Amino acid sequence: MRSVERGISVLALVFIAALCCSADLSAYPNNQTLAQGYNVYWRTDSTMIYLGLQVQTMGWIGLGLGEVTSGSMPGSDMVIIEPNGSSFTVTDRYATEFATPDIDDCTQDWVFVSGQQVNGTTTVEIKRLLQTNDNQDRAIIPGLTRVVYAWGGNNAKTIQYHGSSRGSTTVPFIPSNKLPALPSTVRSYSVQMPNVSVPSTVTNYLCASFELPYNPVADAHIIRIDPLIEPDNVDIAHHMLVFVCNVPSQSYLDFKKTPGTNCLSTGFAFGCSSLMYMWAAGAGPLVLPEQAGFRLGQNSTRYVIVQMHYNNAKRQSGRRDNSGFKIYYDYNLRQYDAGVLQTGDMLLSQPPVPAGNPAYAIEMTCPSACTSKFDWDIQVFAEALHMHNIGSKIWSTLWRPDSSGNVSFVQQNAGAEFYQFDFQQGAEVNYTLKRGDTFNLHCVYDSSNQKSATDFGESSSQEMCMDFLFYYPKLPRIAGCVYLEGGQYTGCGDFAGNDWLSQILFVENPSRRDPTDLVRNGELFGKSCKDEAAQGSGTSQLRSFLSWL
Repeated sequence: MRSVERGISVLALVFIAALCCSADLSAYPNNQTLAQGYNVYWRTDSTMIYLGLQVQTMGWIGLGLGEVTSGSMPGSDMVIIEPNGSSFTVTDRYATEFATPDIDDCTQDWVFVSGQQVNGTTTVEIKRLLQTNDNQDRAIIPGLTRVVYAWGGNNAKTIQYHGSSRGSTTVPFIPSNKLPALPSTVRSYSVQMPNVSVPSTVTNYLCASFELPYNPVADAHIIRIDPLIEPDNVDIAHHMLVFVCNVPSQSYLDFKKTPGTNCLSTGFAFGCSSLMYMWAAGAGPLVLPEQAGFRLGQNSTRYVIVQMHYNNAKRQSGRRDNSGFKIYYDYNLRQYDAGVLQTGDMLLSQPPVPAGNPAYAIEMTCPSACTSKFDWDIQVFAEALHMHNIGSKIWSTLWRPDSSGNVSFVQQNAGAEFYQFDFQQGAEVNYTLKRGDTFNLHCVYDSSNQKSATDFGESSSQEMCMDFLFYYPKLPRIAGCVYLEGGQYTGCGDFAGNDWLSQILFVENPSRRDPTDLVRNGELFGKSCKDEAAQGSGTSQLRSFLSWL
């Protein structure tokens, strides 16, 4: 919570400054083009970020810092700059839904430095603390920052609906460690959509199948995966999923025969067993830990289906795309194979989500009876959380027994407080899932606008609740810890092949209920400072407990 001495009077909710002083953008060592005609410049020191924004408009402009596991407008910390005759109005705002962002009622943190409007272009300089300790702000930390941006037309002097003049990406405001150098023995292989035609409709999911390189007498390790997004199509390439197929399924063969087929489903409908890679607009490479790699070979990772989501907001015709990804692989095998553990409702056995509920919550558990069957403890380095269109929140937690058998909370893992189906992001994590641990997955759905119940299923109009754990060393007998028969049992085993039922270890539920259920309907980001003042210290204790935000 903010300290009183930091606060600026609530009466001074906006910063109004006169147009003055031409901005010297050459003083910024870093810059990035977010969209045609929208450029951001920046520098940082130990406590502050200094931004220069140059946008081809005489209207309002906005920039937002998104939730790290989402990157959509809801959950974003925003600054809005509005020209006002001979001055600018700079407002610190935040969004919890697709609507006009609310004004930050804690403290206005963005400070105006300079600004001008010349020849149809607005240039402004602003600055802010990297860490404001504001419930309605996002901290700027090392690594890629999820960014949303928008602007109005020349006549739109105050914030209003932006239409297609908006987007999302990532910006390295504070660079993290550079990518590790690749060994000289590493080879690469590119997988790209074969010049597919993108329809003129707004939302399009196109699929194509590929066979990765393999040596019949020697396996290799995939140690890094880079996105390959065509520069001319950064405005329409929205996200990409890469599914691994154990064998060439019928869907794999269909997409191989007719690449660029319209498809809207999950890898399970394609006959694929797991997810290998997830990319969303602005994301960087997936670098596996130095100890591990995905095994590439005849009896391991070989067949993949790529699903590209294109967001053709301007409904342009004639667009073609060759985006995809590049794998880096090495025949000098690393110490461990990396694996993907599937958790949640992988078999889509949950009862329907009733209509008219703004926060319908379910909890699924991988119980200790399953993790006790692990051959060894595993190190989790990434999670990919997955729901569909009415999913609103998702997170996982970890519990561990002590020597006396008493189970206690360990930590909150990955989570998205403002989940958006069209903004799926992988989350970097680093924790050990030990034998005997309990792993809980929470999914919350907003069905308030639904007229009928929503079934669980493979279509995006249906729902899911899943979490893919990327880990090492790979377990030899367990590929998933998933719910069966509506949660009466948990399936714990290897789901590959036609005889998968005979390979599963059934463990009975009920599972351990997670006390974070008590607060799953309460939003942490965007919480009013006025509300916190009224509630006292309890909110601070809760925020400490749910520290994953």
